[in-house]
Order: sequence, then C-alpha cells, then structure tokens
Amino acid sequence: METSITTIDACTREIEITLTNDDLTPHYERAYKEAQKEVEIHGFRKGKVPMNIVKQRFGRVIEQNALDSIANNEFNKIVRTDNIKFVGQPSLRDIRKDPEFITFVIRYEVMPDIEITEYRNLEIRKPVFTVTDDQIQLAINDICLRYATMEPAEVASDNMHIVKARFTPLDDETSMPIVGAKSEDSSFFLRNEEMDDNLRGLLLDAKVDDTLTFVEDAPDENTLPSRFRVTVLEISRVVPAEFTDEIVRQYSEGALKTVDEMRADIEKFIEHQSADVSRAEMERQVIEQISEAQTFEVPGSMVQRIMQSMLDNVRRRLDQPGLEKITVDDVAEEFRPRALEIARWQILSDKIAEIEGVDIEDKDIDPYVEHLKLKSPKLNETQVRNFVLQQEGLISEIFQRKTFDKLFEYAIITEVPSDEYFAEENVPFHPDDNVRRYFGTQPDDSIILP
Repeated sequence: METSITTIDACTREIEITLTNDDLTPHYERAYKEAQKEVEIHGFRKGKVPMNIVKQRFGRVIEQNALDSIANNEFNKIVRTDNIKFVGQPSLRDIRKDPEFITFVIRYEVMPDIEITEYRNLEIRKPVFTVTDDQIQLAINDICLRYATMEPAEVASDNMHIVKARFTPLDDETSMPIVGAKSEDSSFFLRNEEMDDNLRGLLLDAKVDDTLTFVEDAPDENTLPSRFRVTVLEISRVVPAEFTDEIVRQYSEGALKTVDEMRADIEKFIEHQSADVSRAEMERQVIEQISEAQTFEVPGSMVQRIMQSMLDNVRRRLDQPGLEKITVDDVAEEFRPRALEIARWQILSDKIAEIEGVDIEDKDIDPYVEHLKLKSPKLNETQVRNFVLQQEGLISEIFQRKTFDKLFEYAIITEVPSDEYFAEENVPFHPDDNVRRYFGTQPDDSIILP
C-alpha cells in the first residue's frame, strides 16, 4: 500500500491510497463471506450457496460494492496510525482503477494551524449593577397584578383597564362596513407593552358604547392600511392585589412565607441575573479583541455543523409547522456570518485552553452530580457522574467558562457603572430586564386575570 497527502488549502487535505491486488484480496474475501449470507439461488438454502458459485456469479458486483467500505477502512487505519485529526466527514472523491492496483482519492478537512499569543493583558470593562428599590417594587407590582381583580367601569381612564371591543372591517372609499366581512371581538389590557400604541391611544379615555375608527399601519408602501369600526363593548378596571404574606405563599407555592422573604428573593435573583449579564459583556469583549487580532481559514464542515445547530435551535424554540422543511442551504446566507464567528472563537479558545492547560476536573462537575443525585436517588454516584460526562453541551459550557476564567485572570479589568457602560457601548439593555427574567417572560404578556 502507498499513500500520499496533498495540501489543498489551509484546512483541506487530499490523500491518495493505492492498494495492490494483493492488498485488496483480504478485503474482497471478507466481502464475499458477507454476501454469501444473503445470496439466494434456486436449489440452495439462503446462506448456503458455495463460495465458488458466489464468486462466479456475483464476484464483480460484490467487489465493486465493497470499494467504498475498503476506502473507509483503509482511511481509518491511516488516521489511527498517523494520528490525523480531521474535522467533519471525509469524502471519497475518486476511484482510479488499474489492472494491478486501485487508488482511492479521499478529501478531508483539518483545523488550521494557528499561533496565538495576544490574549493576555486584555483591557476589559466590567459593567457593575446596583439593585434599586424601584426594581424590586416593579417585580412586586407585577406579582400583585397577577392576582388582580376586575371591577366594571364606564371609562378607560388610565392604562389599568381592560377594554373589550368589536372590530368591523370598513371599506376604504365609503368607510362603510364591508358586506360579508365578519366582525371580531377582542379584549386589550392597556398596560400591555406589546399593544399597538395607536390602538392604546384610541381606547384610552373611551367609554362603553363609544364608536371609533381605527386605521392599522400598512405593512408596506404598496398596500392600503386596513380600517375598522371599533365599538367599545365592556370596560373593566384592573385592581392589583395587596402584597401580603398570603400572596407570597401562593406565588411561590409555599417556598417563601413572608413579604420580606420575597423582597430578599427578588433582590438575590436580580443580583444573579445582573452578574450573568456583566459576565456576558466581558466575554463578548474578550471574543472581539482576540478574534480581531487573528486571521485564519475555518473548515467549511465546521461552519456547516454550526449552522445546522442554529437551525435546530430555531426549530425547537419556535416549534412552528413548516420549519422542518427548511434546510441549512435555505438559511445559509443569514446564518453563515454568525456561524463563522462561533467557529473562529471555538478554534481560538481551544488553542488558548491547550496552551494554558485548561481541562475538566472532578470539582467542575461535582455541583451537577450532587444536583442529579437528589433528583435520581436510585442511581449511584458513578452512574450519575458518567451521565454528566456524556452531556457534551454541558461539558463544553464548563470548558468554555474555565477558559474565560483563565483569560479574566490575565486581563486588566475596569469596573464601570452599568448605566454608563451600556450608554457608551450602545447595547440595548435596561436593568428592568432582569426584573422581567424573574417571571420567565414579559410581565404584561403573562397576566392572568379572572
């Protein structure tokens, strides 16, 4: 057997594997034996056809069908022997036949060979948050709103009202109801942040039985806006519940007992979320500074894998019919820039981790093991630990965090008040966002009223 490797570009290699007829014979013999198990010929039971008849009748077909497997087996042997670290799925590009030998041409990708030195002494700005009484009160107000009651009202005098109205489509030219068009009744909580501002303004100060005209924003300049007659059917005033120990016990399902405990819990949660936001901003700065200082090619198969992962995440998050038909090629133009950024950072961070000796230790996964042991008492510690180690996403997250921790050790970190930081960085974040995370959703979206 002879081999030769050609460098196509920074990430692509092509290997030619030449096997003589003597080299091929053991492969063919194994293929004959496997085929013999399935061959059926009249007069013989399945799997009992003599080998000489199998070779005589099906030999060339069997040998032809075995070539892909032979190429794969020989490539894997070379990979193990020469410790070749390839990325993605190698592809069989060509099979060249000669009376005395066969040459397989296989193309594969490798990680680029990069040298990285400029990752220490980075200048990082750390946004520092201060939890305010107003933020805590914002969360408390939302909790009280979830247990609100409603009272009939004649006028929607402020945003703490729900307005039920009937929408009747109107003709653009005559402003008369469109014949055959159905009216629809809808209710609106005027405090809802996602409500159309024009509609909120129309309904604010409206009275029961008022008849108004609402014009929707046109979707584009070539489409006329839709017009509706809006008839106010009902108005209810939303009365938030009083913040009491009983409300605390209901909302927390008994985990918290008093209003003071709830205030402390909200403050702790906001502090935790703020720390996550602060760290994410520091990590973003690290990635930008190190990535901008490095230029190298990225394996195409790596980018393709990341785009597939991005698409899978979109499918899981949206869970909408039809998304299963979308392929990576359909979204490649939109996804590729971000996928390239992710791939570049993975390569860089792995290289830094290698230089710095970053590795996963038992103490890194101990908290996860202890947590799962409580949830799965029937499993022993070894079983739980092995399960955790098999969670590739979790292990990758821990590994990345340790790499960032190492970079932070070397960095020059300057603390900056969060409002100053986000104003200068032009990052769309508001401290109240951490209050909203306490509920797992936007407050107004999750209101459940009787």
